[in-house]
Amino acid sequence: MTKTVLITGGSGYIGSTIAHILVTHGFKVVIIDSLDKGYILNSPESACFYNGRISEKALYECIRCEIGKIDVTIHCASYISVPESEVDPVKYITNNVSEFVELLENLPIIDCKRLIFSSSASIYGNKQGALKETSAIAPQSTYAETKWLCEQIGGLAAEQGPLRIINLRYFNPIGTHPDGYCGPGDLNSGSLLNELTKAILSRTPFRITGTDYDTRDGSGIRDYVDVTDLAMAHAKACNLFDTLIDERAALDGPHRTRAINLGSGDGVTVKELIAAAEKALGRKIRTKKAPRRPGDVAGSYADASLAKDLLQWQASTPLETSILRHIDWWQRHRHQQPAPTPISLSSSRPDSVSTSHQP
Repeated sequence: MTKTVLITGGSGYIGSTIAHILVTHGFKVVIIDSLDKGYILNSPESACFYNGRISEKALYECIRCEIGKIDVTIHCASYISVPESEVDPVKYITNNVSEFVELLENLPIIDCKRLIFSSSASIYGNKQGALKETSAIAPQSTYAETKWLCEQIGGLAAEQGPLRIINLRYFNPIGTHPDGYCGPGDLNSGSLLNELTKAILSRTPFRITGTDYDTRDGSGIRDYVDVTDLAMAHAKACNLFDTLIDERAALDGPHRTRAINLGSGDGVTVKELIAAAEKALGRKIRTKKAPRRPGDVAGSYADASLAKDLLQWQASTPLETSILRHIDWWQRHRHQQPAPTPISLSSSRPDSVSTSHQP
């Protein structure tokens, strides 16, 4: 039987990629997106689209009437900039935490008892080496705190009702959908690959900030996972949801949540990332050494063995492929990022609701 999946933030970078992968694998996809950060044209044409915030009860009532029961909800709607979260913490607490609580309150309207939460490896803090799901939690930013708060709130809600939750902890998503349907929306996010991309496109030297770390080549280490691989993990989690939660209940008693790391399972140093980009592009990239930035550490990567064991999933896209898609996306879109598409609203529905993809 075809599963119906609701994706909040389904027009954003990760949410839209998940939507396309789910459609390809036979799921019926429903999307709620405010278009604050996302673009409706990123979403699959076959998806049922509802324009509004996840706190709007009318959206869920409309979904219940038009779509019916939702089997699984994937919650991707979130603000994600670490620097911005430090400048405006209230904005992040309101959007990421308060709206998450509203989502939990609205899920019974669509009879949804299964939630996949897009969490983050940032909740582990500035640790080094391989990180397991049991590694100590130590958020170092307001953004990371909001993700950890949501995991805790979700856990409390699951203990008191029928809700079950899988927390997928992302490491560093990169790349784009292989067919170019959707990709990252902010070249100025400050991520390492975005900074490398800007240097490549402008043909200016790339700054390697820190070359004296205790790593195999002295540069910092991170874990990069292709966004398409990440999306595939969600498809598998949707199909295996009940088995995953039942196994957890049998092992750990009454808990109704599970955390799973999603990463490559192997770290990549900054110098190795540059070498992979050079291989993908077929040319050298100019670099220059720079001091460590305040707060930087050697870095960490995922122990992704649980994802392999439980989801039968592991990252498979070559790093060079992800980098090439990432750079190509920005080469095509950096000067033409579209404004959010206006939505045509039906007079028979609440003003915040639309199932049309037409501008």
